[in-house]
Amino acid sequence: MKKIFFAFFAATALVACKRGSDNVDTPTIPDDNILPKSFTTMSYEEDKHIDTTILTFNYNGNKVSNLERVSGDEKEKITFSYNGDFIISVQDKEDEYEFEYDSNGNLAKEIHTKKHNGNKNIFEITYTINGDIVNAINEVKDMENNGVVNHSSQESLTYTLDNHKQIIKSISNLKRSSVIRNTEDTYTYDNKNSVFKNIAGFKYLSYSNFLRNFIIPSSFNNVTYTYSKETITVLNDSNTEIHGKYENKYTYRYNNKGYPSEISSSYSSDDSTFEKDFDTKIEYNK
Repeated sequence: MKKIFFAFFAATALVACKRGSDNVDTPTIPDDNILPKSFTTMSYEEDKHIDTTILTFNYNGNKVSNLERVSGDEKEKITFSYNGDFIISVQDKEDEYEFEYDSNGNLAKEIHTKKHNGNKNIFEITYTINGDIVNAINEVKDMENNGVVNHSSQESLTYTLDNHKQIIKSISNLKRSSVIRNTEDTYTYDNKNSVFKNIAGFKYLSYSNFLRNFIIPSSFNNVTYTYSKETITVLNDSNTEIHGKYENKYTYRYNNKGYPSEISSSYSSDDSTFEKDFDTKIEYNK
C-alpha cells in the first residue's frame, strides 16, 4: 500500500528514548469512546518535495469500517472486516491482510498478500505466544499469477512483549538464496493513550506485522523511539558482511484527554544527522 498507509513510518525496523511531549503534565481522562477521525500528514521527501495526505476514518460503532486516503489526485479506500471484536481482514486494491486467532484471543496466523504487475508476494506468519515471548515463522513466496512459485524463503522471528503485548524487542533471521539477513529492532513507548487504543480489534494485533507497518506501530501506547541494527551476509568466498543501523524519533503533542493531537517524526541512518520525516495532525470524534 502507499507510504502513508502500510509504510508510513518508513522502516519496519523500529534504545534509549527521547520521550517527546509538549504537554507532559496534561492529565489523562479515560474515555473509551474517543476515536480518531482524521490524519492530515505532511511527508518530507528526499528531493525536498512535500506530500500532503489526508486519511479519514469511518466507523460502525467503535469498529473501523474503512479508511479513505486522499493524496493529490490519488484516492484509495482501505476496508476492514470483523468477526465479533476481532479484525479478520484489511484490504485495498494492492494488499490484503488476513488474521486468525487462538482460543485465548491471541493472534495465531497472519497472511499478507501483495499484488504487483500481475504477480503477488505472499507472507504467511505463524505465531506461538508463551508469556511475554512470541516465536514466529514467516513463510515468503513470490508467485506468478498462474500460481507458479518463483522464489521462496523462510524468516524466523522472536518478539519480546510489554504488559500490553506491544513489541519492545524483535529479532529476525532471514535466509534467501545466498544472502542472510539478521535484524534486531527495539521500540520505546510513552505512557499515554495510543491513537488506536479504542478502535475495536487493534489490541489483538499488537504484535502483528500489519500493525508494525501501519500508520503508527502501537496499539495501547505511542511509540516514541525505534532503533534497528542489521547485518547482511553475502555467502561467497569471503562471506561479505554489510552493517547498517537506523533510528526514528517521534515527538507528540497531546490533547487534554491524553491522546496525541500532533506527531513529528525524524529519522537517521548509520549515525547521520536526523532529518525530518513527517508532521501529522489528528482530529478525534470528541
